[in-house]
Amino acid sequence: MIQLRPKIPIGIMHPKRYVVFEVKGEIGPSTLKEWLRGSAKELFGVLGLSETRLVLRHFEGSKGVVETTNAGLPFAITALCFAAYSSEELTSLRIINVTGTIKGALSSLTG
Repeated sequence: MIQLRPKIPIGIMHPKRYVVFEVKGEIGPSTLKEWLRGSAKELFGVLGLSETRLVLRHFEGSKGVVETTNAGLPFAITALCFAAYSSEELTSLRIINVTGTIKGALSSLTG
C-alpha cells in the first residue's frame, strides 16, 4: 500500500542550516548528542528544543555537522557553546562554517 504524504507549502517550512564544528577532547557521537540535547533543553526548555530542531547529522573524529533551521541557528550555536562549556571532557569548540546544504557542510569537513 502506498502512503501519500500531504504537501507542506514552501512558506511554512523553514530553511535548513548546517553548522560545521570542531571539538578538542575525547568524546563520542552519542555523548555529544546527549550533551547537545541536554544543554539546549536546559537553556531553552522543551519548546525551544523542538523549535530549533537540532540534529547531529555527522560526527567523525573531532569534526561534526549539526542540522537546524534558519530561525534556530543562533540557538543551535549557543547550545553547542554551552555544551562545550559545561562538559569537562571538551576543552574547546570551534565553529568552522555555516552552510545551507549538507553537501557544502560535508565538503568543508574534508577541506
